[in-house]
Amino acid sequence: MESPLKLHSAGMSAGPPSSQQARAGKELRRDKEVVSTAYGFDPDSRPNHVWLDCRYGEGGDVIISRRLDERTRECTITMASPVPGEPRKIDMKCN
Repeated sequence: MESPLKLHSAGMSAGPPSSQQARAGKELRRDKEVVSTAYGFDPDSRPNHVWLDCRYGEGGDVIISRRLDERTRECTITMASPVPGEPRKIDMKCN
């Protein structure tokens, strides 16, 4: 029986998954219900590669990435604690 891959986590990188350039963020909040991390980007840095990486599957082995607009200055990713059998709830806000 097939089962869909569930969302495992999200983060930011400086290029596509093949570049393996994960960006470190600043942890804003961590408790047993949620982890919130902020990522800042220098708009004067060219090229300003800002990629959102979504990881799927039990260990986050499948990555789907999307390049964001070069004018993106910061993003905050908030991940709720995982609930067994359900996709993880993740909220992302960028400006």
